[in-house]
Amino acid sequence: MIKTSITVTAKQMQEIEERIFSEGMPVASLMEKAAVFASQKITQLYPLNLYQKVGLIIGCGHNGGDGLVIARELFLQGFQVSLYIPLREKSKDLTKQHLQYAEFLGIASVEFIEDLSTCDFIVDCLFGFGLTRNIEGKLREDIIWLNQQSIPVVSIDIPSGIHTDTGNVLGIAVKAVYTLCLGLWKVGLFLSSAVEYTGSLHLIDIGIPESLLMGEGIKNDDEEREERNPPLYPPNSEERKREKNQTENVNYSFHCQSVSETNPRIITKEDVKNCLPLPRHVNTHKYKQGNLLLICGSNQYAGAALLAGYGAKCGGSGMITFAVPHGLKKTLISHFPWALVIGLPVKEEGTIISLRNLDLNKYDAIAFGMGIGREVSAYQEQTLAPILNSEVPLIIDADGLNILAEGRYWQTIKQRKSPTILTPHIGEFKRLFPQLNLSENSLEVLKMASKMTNTTILLKGAKTLVSEKGINNWIVNLGTPALARGGSGDVLSGFLGAVIAQTNLNIFPVAKVVATCGWLHQQGGILAAQNHTEMGVDGVTLSEYINKAVVKTLGD
Repeated sequence: MIKTSITVTAKQMQEIEERIFSEGMPVASLMEKAAVFASQKITQLYPLNLYQKVGLIIGCGHNGGDGLVIARELFLQGFQVSLYIPLREKSKDLTKQHLQYAEFLGIASVEFIEDLSTCDFIVDCLFGFGLTRNIEGKLREDIIWLNQQSIPVVSIDIPSGIHTDTGNVLGIAVKAVYTLCLGLWKVGLFLSSAVEYTGSLHLIDIGIPESLLMGEGIKNDDEEREERNPPLYPPNSEERKREKNQTENVNYSFHCQSVSETNPRIITKEDVKNCLPLPRHVNTHKYKQGNLLLICGSNQYAGAALLAGYGAKCGGSGMITFAVPHGLKKTLISHFPWALVIGLPVKEEGTIISLRNLDLNKYDAIAFGMGIGREVSAYQEQTLAPILNSEVPLIIDADGLNILAEGRYWQTIKQRKSPTILTPHIGEFKRLFPQLNLSENSLEVLKMASKMTNTTILLKGAKTLVSEKGINNWIVNLGTPALARGGSGDVLSGFLGAVIAQTNLNIFPVAKVVATCGWLHQQGGILAAQNHTEMGVDGVTLSEYINKAVVKTLGD
């Protein structure tokens, strides 16, 4: 279902709600439904036989109204409920009505947030989606106190103080153990700046029609514009194209547009299953299962080549060829006797100086850069230029990204016809794009970078983000600090290269394939950490558990 994977901005969520209300759904009914379903989830997380006392922090808007309905439901089930309402005088009409009924039922209110110190858990209903201003004054002090307690917190829709679109902290934010997101995922929940505040994420289905997300029955800007101002020229004429270009930047808003094609999606287990090159055709052979070239390694960073190889091994490519410094050839053969290993000439310091006229276009994918060394000099014209001019999908990682950061090769990258995939961590991204500020809105900045470079970028972080030319965007809602270890990225590049090599990118969008690999990479780390702890997941172990993650995913 689209509504379990799509993410929306605050403006889009507001438009969707307004459309629902305009079609006859009362505001009070939607609030009732959302809050009742949220209260049911809360009682699953905190059953009455183990947790009796609950405090709720109630805001003045509809999030506060949700909280008052939740308070009522919990009270009627037998919980001891206390309400802290710091913005009582500013409450909206519907919130006031729910407050009036809560008082009629005899639900207790407290004057200070410290009066909730004896609660077994607290529900945060202070601010919902759409907050843009910093939290200051007494509310800031309240949240500081709350975050200092050992009392678990459940945030409704989004932790108070988190920007819905960027995930940035607006001065201060509530640190939740659980976040119950209402209706549709808010995109900011999955961005790195919000991760330490959201806790475990759960989506509460409130019955938003799928048709609103698919655009059925909804006029988009172009349709509404033409209905009001019929075009003067035939649809495909040059005059019509010029007319469209002249007006495309004008803001014609009409209800909510379809969000299914352009908004970031959460990569799901079902997406991963459907994207894997499995099962294989019974009448296949190695040359039909992908031919991957790994250009990697140097005398100083031999381990990077090995780890890329382990990643490629668990990716299952039918043929794998290593192009490495000549001195590493025996080492690679001893670890991967089934692979082809080409020894290349090197400079004195052990970095590759020439590709020896390798026929790069005979491969189905190339992964380049892992451990090749950070020296940027003229010799790279003999290595990087042929790679960038190849006509096959290209993954660039690690030291390959450091070379790109010099800036000389972007024009060549932009002109490539085959997919180019960059896999930077945050530091590498900043070196690649010093003019862009990731801290402002990491997802939008990523989309901008991939669009202006004509690439697909996988941005590593607490949550992995993927953008293909700024259009096809995915979020990997998995993460583990176990991967904060040298070599994890080398494994990912090898694994990604192997999967890309055996995937028909005319059928499967490259961004979805990249997100699939990112998901399995994280899932492998999670499984490995369960047996080895977060301290014990080295690159070799990780590669073994990526394969176990594939097996588990297919079996679930």
